[in-house]
Amino acid sequence: MISKLALKTAKIFVNNSKAQYDDEKIYQYGFFVLYSNIVFFIITVIFGIILNSLISSIIFFISFSFIRQFAGGFHAKTETRCEILSTLSILCCIVLIKLSKMYDIRIALLSISLVFATLIFILCPLDTPEKPLNDKEYKYFRKISWIILSLIIVAIIVSFIFKFNVVFAPCCASLILEGVLIGTGKIKKVYNEKRGKCKYRMPMKIEQAIYISKANLMFSVCPRCHKAIEREYTNHCSSCGQKLLWQDIDNIKITYK
Repeated sequence: MISKLALKTAKIFVNNSKAQYDDEKIYQYGFFVLYSNIVFFIITVIFGIILNSLISSIIFFISFSFIRQFAGGFHAKTETRCEILSTLSILCCIVLIKLSKMYDIRIALLSISLVFATLIFILCPLDTPEKPLNDKEYKYFRKISWIILSLIIVAIIVSFIFKFNVVFAPCCASLILEGVLIGTGKIKKVYNEKRGKCKYRMPMKIEQAIYISKANLMFSVCPRCHKAIEREYTNHCSSCGQKLLWQDIDNIKITYK
């Protein structure tokens, strides 16, 4: 649902602006992230109101969104699974925040969140075939992840000392959830690498291109998924995430259609 809305918005934006057609997927992804954040923010607010923890829920959403964006982690295979798992995760975290108001579990929350903070520090950023990072992006995301992680830890320690639970519990919940996601994502990645399903990190040379005579267009072809690469000299295939190597591009095989 969200992806369809993002695609329609991207097409309208491209058709009514000076943006190039090749940039449609970039705009589609941008609108998808925007709409997803809006939907999950509304869900967070609804759960927060129901459980009488609105302010804490909003603080949780903000802190988690920042660390999630740069640290990465597990991604569901389909949009439907993503929506269901995200909704359940948000609900579980807000319930945890609510329980922290009812019972004295502050020390347990502090201990668990610091354990997961260590895990995030070691593993971040964790990319996926759907969202691969080149070496420059990896270093940048790692640096930003550490900064955000440090700020959240400071907020946790300060709020713990001064017993400011409206900040303490949400920040703990955000680190616990991100820790679970990045840990699960790492396990999945190692498992796929052992089964030979995760070779997108190894660069593959572009060897083929397709020329469409009627449209007078030529697209290079991804050596892994064999789909057209819409943006020349991009670092990764937008379809499968394969890392690309652009060498001897003038000597590649061209198929005419």
